[in-house]
Amino acid sequence: MSTETERERVVQEIVEDIDAYTLPFFKRFEDVEALAEQVHKSGFLTHRKRFDKFNPLTKRFVDFYYRGE
Repeated sequence: MSTETERERVVQEIVEDIDAYTLPFFKRFEDVEALAEQVHKSGFLTHRKRFDKFNPLTKRFVDFYYRGE
């Protein structure tokens, strides 16, 4: 980032990534029951392929909040 223009471009890309990916990810936590259902059905990180096994912390989250059908 040797120039001011390059720094501005990188900062703008970071802001766009935060808006596109980070904020929507954390918005999922506003409705914990809906998040638990989504995690139960698709896993916690749905963009990862073959992420069908839960780590113990995720399993506890799903067990605690997901009421199921």
